[in-house]
Amino acid sequence: MQNPDSAPHFELRFRPTVKEYRALLYATKYTWTERLYAFIVPAAYWGLALLLSVPIMVYAPVRRFLIEHIGSFAPPAVAVIFGLLFYCFHSFILFPRLIRDALEGQIIGQGENEITVDENGVVSRIGTVYSNIPWSGVRRVADVRGCILLFTGRNSGLILPRRAFASPQEADRMLALAHQKTGAAQ
Repeated sequence: MQNPDSAPHFELRFRPTVKEYRALLYATKYTWTERLYAFIVPAAYWGLALLLSVPIMVYAPVRRFLIEHIGSFAPPAVAVIFGLLFYCFHSFILFPRLIRDALEGQIIGQGENEITVDENGVVSRIGTVYSNIPWSGVRRVADVRGCILLFTGRNSGLILPRRAFASPQEADRMLALAHQKTGAAQ
């Protein structure tokens, strides 16, 4: 544990997880086109669900069976069930796999990260890439989902998981230092 009166110095070693990478994605400031795209993908699943439910509802024996057992709201119920199945597939299987694959291909996911934070800025070694980022290069600081995020661009930055700190108090001290040095608001 550091002496509270000494110059702040934090040394972290960790391997980022998918959960921590998702925290970075969550805190990213998206453009309106990126937000629209994020809306269109799930909407496409609902459209596909509607298209797939039409043949089921047109085929008379199936329609009769469903109406007898579910009631007159069977057609929308079938479409909603298909939509929920596609949405769950997207949210719980496809999207996490997409993030895992993206993380494997990025520098951030290639081995152990070593990050040192002090009065001058941040020095990081991620895989074979070394970076020396002065505090003036940190555009935004966020404390989201168990991670302290130091954004160096609109949608890029360093993930400092709170689990990598010696204690929650040390993580809070680092967050206070980042806010002080950058003047950044969350």
